[in-house]
Amino acid sequence: MTDALSIAQQLIRCPSVTPADAGALGVLENLLKTHGFEVHRVAFSEPGFADVDNLYARIGKDAPHITFAGHTDVVPAGDEAAWKHGAFSGELKDGFLYGRGAVDMKGGIACSVAAVLDYLAAHEMAHLVEMNHSPRFWRVVARVCDHVERAKTWLDTHGNDLHRYGIQD
Repeated sequence: MTDALSIAQQLIRCPSVTPADAGALGVLENLLKTHGFEVHRVAFSEPGFADVDNLYARIGKDAPHITFAGHTDVVPAGDEAAWKHGAFSGELKDGFLYGRGAVDMKGGIACSVAAVLDYLAAHEMAHLVEMNHSPRFWRVVARVCDHVERAKTWLDTHGNDLHRYGIQD
């Protein structure tokens, strides 16, 4: 289960209405641990509010660092009888994925996790051919994981714009 659709369906099937986790973080934790990530759970607390569990996962120690942030909690489904497809069904019908979080934000998290796992697999496979990070190594990665070059081109074009976003003092 490392494709984006399967991950998204598993996440959507967790009725993680704020502040309940309902297993969504466990889905991510198990998947990431299986692929060598160091995973930590952190509870955020604020007086007068229920604790909210969070997950932090890391692989490797060296720079550069890439961070993906998101949330797995969703708003209440309301009258579930009014839903054509179950609010937590994760149903795929006519090419559309249905359920709370499909667009905001379980689907996005699933895509990020799937892309990272795909890249890590391509990186490891390339090391079977080249034991360094030479241009030849990166050509092997690009052949195995064809979207790497598109991502690199996007970052070359838009990467500096990412620095515009952040926390101001």
